[in-house]
Parts: sequence; structure tokens; C-alpha cells
Amino acid sequence: MAANVNRGDEAEDLVEQICHKMFLADFTVRNPKFLKGGAEKEAADFLVPFGSTLLAFQVKSKTETKSAFGKEEKDFQRIKGKISDGIDQLKTIRRALNANHLKTITNGAGITLPFKGDSNTNLIGLVILELFGEEQFGEDERTGIYNGYTFHNNIPTHVFTREIFDTISTEIDTIPDLISYLTARKGFYEKGALSPSTHELDFLTLFKTKQELIKKVMGGEIDLVAVTDDLWKAYRSKHIDLINERDYRNRPSLLIDEVIKWLHTSIGYDPGTGDPTGRSESMEGTIENYYGTIFELASIPRILRRMVGEKFLEALCKADNVGDGQAAVTISPDTGVVVLATNRKREERVRGIYNLAAVAYCGLHLAKIIAIATEPLSAPKRSYDLMVLADVTFENHIELESKLTEMFGSLKRGTITEY
Repeated sequence: MAANVNRGDEAEDLVEQICHKMFLADFTVRNPKFLKGGAEKEAADFLVPFGSTLLAFQVKSKTETKSAFGKEEKDFQRIKGKISDGIDQLKTIRRALNANHLKTITNGAGITLPFKGDSNTNLIGLVILELFGEEQFGEDERTGIYNGYTFHNNIPTHVFTREIFDTISTEIDTIPDLISYLTARKGFYEKGALSPSTHELDFLTLFKTKQELIKKVMGGEIDLVAVTDDLWKAYRSKHIDLINERDYRNRPSLLIDEVIKWLHTSIGYDPGTGDPTGRSESMEGTIENYYGTIFELASIPRILRRMVGEKFLEALCKADNVGDGQAAVTISPDTGVVVLATNRKREERVRGIYNLAAVAYCGLHLAKIIAIATEPLSAPKRSYDLMVLADVTFENHIELESKLTEMFGSLKRGTITEY
């Protein structure tokens, strides 16, 4: 009989690929360490810090030679043991947070960041199980995890196979969208609103296509939901054209992802333009500015990134033709995004995007605005200038407000749907 081989690193590599796809390298922290009593300890296999929320991952692996139908009870018990180990190991990050042991983290972009998690951090646990060898079997013959949620060591914990988690990432690929999914999943399981035999991908389909139903269950209006078997398969077959169109329409949203990926290169860079706000001596890139800005951008869900990306692309194309393109988009009642594409010199560009942001901030009556400036679409090289204005006061507020239509044209209101 062949002995099982420890393939933990390989399993972590696979999960890291998924995390980089969903969260980007900037929010993925692998094998974070902390000191306790002079000894170095690993807080988790992965951490994804996001404001007051922290996703903590434990990755477990096991080599399988039998299909689900060929397994005996002892085989399933061994798999359950792996899962239980992962759930229990999450107590390490909880203790590290409670004792404030974790001071810094290094993300996948290689940037070491200060970490301020504590006992008040909204900690969400995820245990990802890789069953090596099961890929040789058909989908219906592979081991599945049902009712994969528990509240253990004061941590809401979600359990997925690596394969299922990867599939989830094809539908949910931003941090706020995943947090929304996990919140709904937690609510359904804690309320007992799902049958224990509900397949994960069938619930994913429900989440993606029946948001009003999700809200009613979460609000207590509905106590129990019967999810049709093979709902996922029907969704992927009957609506494949809509899904493909959705994916195509989401392509402009990747502009925001690209800006996030670029921003770590700004650390330590000084464009020499000064700060048009007059609030600091320079626009030099700092770690604090880098992380604060990517947090604001990453807080935009995919569907709203699409809306911003569409306007961003229009501005890039317009700048190719006339030298400048600009747009303002509201992504919530009090938050907006302004984009500027221009062939102007860097200093002029910085002042230009600041002026546009100030007009949109006042004219749209916002509490926060994210501003992005870059070159036209066909530029051989690309750079970005970003700023976030929040809770600021302008002495010439009324004058700025009056320029909204002049700068951005007449207001257009509309709705956006995923499909």
C-alpha cells in the first residue's frame, strides 16, 4: 500500500492562485508569522485583511485513491479529521488578535504593512480542503462537503473543497462580493434555512440569481428554502449566453483591478508636483497612501467596477481623439469616482484631476470621492495619479457646485444589473 505524501505546500500554492484571482496579491498574505514568548508562530495559512474584517484560511490536503462511492466510513472519518484540524487551528489567529501579537504582515506584492487587528476584528474563518487524486473521478464521484459551516472558537467558519472554492471564484471575484456571500451563507445555515444536503454550487446559484429571496431570508421573512438539485447545472447550461455576455461586459471593470495591481509601484515615488490640496508638502507615495487607496478601490463590488470601468474606458478613448476625457460616477449615495485621461504634463494632470474631484465632490454632494488620472488609451507607457477626498470643506463650495454640468455634462441616472 502506498503511503500518503504530504502535499501541503502544493495545496497552498493552488489556494494562493485562487486568492490572487479573487483578492489580488495586494490583499493576500501567505503564512503570516508572529512572535510569542520569543518563538515564531504561524498565524494562518493565508490572511486577507480588509478594513475591520479579516479572512483567515487554513488549507488541508489528503491524497485519495477511491471515489466517493468506493469509500468506507473510516475513509470519510479521516477526511472529517482533516477538516476538524483546520477548524481548530483557526484558534491561533484568534489568540494572536486578542493578544495583539500580529504587528506586521507582508502581502503577495512583497509590501510589509502595519497590522492593527485586535479582539474587535470581524474574523471569518475558511477551511479549504484539497483532495489530491479525486480529479481522476467524474464530478458526481468526487467527495463533497455538505453543511460546511460551523461556529467554533467564536469564529464563523466556512468549509469548502479547493475545487468548489475555485468554482465560486468564477462567479465571485472581489473581496466585498465574497464577504456578502459568506454573510448570506452564515445567515442561512445559522437560521436553519437550508437542507443539510444542499449542494454548495446550488446555493451559489441561488445567491447569484435570487437576491430578493436572499434578503427575505436574512430579514426573517422566510424560514426555509428548498433548493432544487442541479440548480447550478441548469444555470450554467440554460443561461450560458447570459453568463458569457456578463463576463464580456465585466471586462472594463478589470481596469480598476489593474490600477490596484499597479499601485504598489508608487511607494517611494515623488512626482515632484506638490500637493494641489495644500495639505502636505508632496504627493510622494507612502505605504499608508498605497494601502488606503487600494482599500477604497477594492471596496467597489464587481458590478459597480463595471460601471466605473465603462466610463473610464470612454474617457481613455476620448482622450485619444481630443486630448482629454473625463467622467464622474456615483457608486453609492455618498461616494463617487472621477476619472481623467489626458496627454497633459504630470503636474497639470494632478491639478486637473484634483479640480475635477472637487467639482464632483461639491456638485454631487458626496462625503467621499476617489479620483484616478492616467494617459490616453494609446499611450505607449502608463502611469496613474490617485487621490481620495473625504470629509473636506471647500471655501468656494457654491462656485465648485455650479461647475458640475460644465465639467461633466448633464446628469444621467440609471440602473445596472449583472445580467
